[in-house]
Amino acid sequence: MVAACDPGHPNWLSTAGHPRGRIWFRWFYPAATPQTISAEVVDISSVPRFTGSVK
Repeated sequence: MVAACDPGHPNWLSTAGHPRGRIWFRWFYPAATPQTISAEVVDISSVPRFTGSVK
């Protein structure tokens, strides 16, 4: 999860004030082909729907 402010999820990444950016994913010698990754922009108020909880 990437957010401009703390969404209450323990494993979130800060945007550090940047309005846009890129994320790269990389696997080293996976046992199988990794599933396709997807991302979605959502309003901070809907975070609990995706994570199950928020502070």
